[in-house]
Amino acid sequence: MWGRVVTAMRNYAGRLARELRSEPAAEDLHALRRALEYLLLVRVVVLSSFLGLAAWQLFSRGGEANYAFWLIGLTFALSLVNIFFIRRSTLLTALGYAQLVCDVLLISVAVYISAATASTFLYLLVILGSALVFRRHGAVILAGLCGVAFTLLESGILPPLDGISRSMAPHEVLLSYFSFVLVALVGSHFTEKIRALTALADSRSQDITALESKQQQLFNDINEGILSLDDRNRILAVNSAARSILGISDEVAGLPAREVFEGRGIIGSERLLSAEGSGEVSLRVGQGEELHLNFTSRRGDNGSRVILFSDISRVRSIEEQLRLHERMTELLSQTTPDPGFHPSTSVLMVGESAIMRQVMT
Repeated sequence: MWGRVVTAMRNYAGRLARELRSEPAAEDLHALRRALEYLLLVRVVVLSSFLGLAAWQLFSRGGEANYAFWLIGLTFALSLVNIFFIRRSTLLTALGYAQLVCDVLLISVAVYISAATASTFLYLLVILGSALVFRRHGAVILAGLCGVAFTLLESGILPPLDGISRSMAPHEVLLSYFSFVLVALVGSHFTEKIRALTALADSRSQDITALESKQQQLFNDINEGILSLDDRNRILAVNSAARSILGISDEVAGLPAREVFEGRGIIGSERLLSAEGSGEVSLRVGQGEELHLNFTSRRGDNGSRVILFSDISRVRSIEEQLRLHERMTELLSQTTPDPGFHPSTSVLMVGESAIMRQVMT
């Protein structure tokens, strides 16, 4: 039996040694560094407050408070050293264990010189910090170390500084020790759950970001213009085709659509912005350029609307030319032909405009 225990302890010690010599992965390095810096901040705030209160109590009782002030200075000095090595080293696992062991020693000295009896709370903070950073095995190791330090303080082995002896019953010390281990196990369990939920949330967030990127790409790749408006006719989104057709810029989200159209010099947009269903609208742009749009407008439940439109100005221009050609043909057919009459030559003499040439070609 004892051989198995020794073998298990050797295996655990070997695993811990390999972990201390290992370097975290690049993506874990930043998170571990940030967690250790947060723990340093907690150390400085908690110990400074605890020792400041202890010094005030000692001073009010006429006791010696210099030890408390010296320990506050030592806490700040060690914290600065920890920050220096944390920001420059990659062996953060070993540095993290050293930092937490240093926290246990500082807490033990603070409790010893202040003769405080509520030291369990301070040790629990260290155990929870180790569970947050090093998970279950790290939390159990620190819980055991806290139990040893607590036993030395509360069993009466160390001589008291104030002359008042403190001694807890063995079963109370043992109960505190097991409570440390229990907190380590429970804290590490919830830490693992939080890590899993955080990883799941990050994964879902990345999936949503990728989906939004694909939707935005599809939104901009559509040949028809898309104009999304809220219930107050403010622009929510506009795709690349719509910006190209209407000649508007990218920075129009949140602006009233009517102001955007007027700023572009587009006249006659009232029907496009207020019509429902499908139809055709003619807009006048700038100095007389006419823009023909075929549109479909759909209103949502919350009052928002999506307008899908395409530029049919080229189609209408061709149709106009065809109508002109048919009219010219009709007029020519009604004219009495002359023996020397050649329609193509006569048409060229009637008009020299580009449209007339396109009609006859």
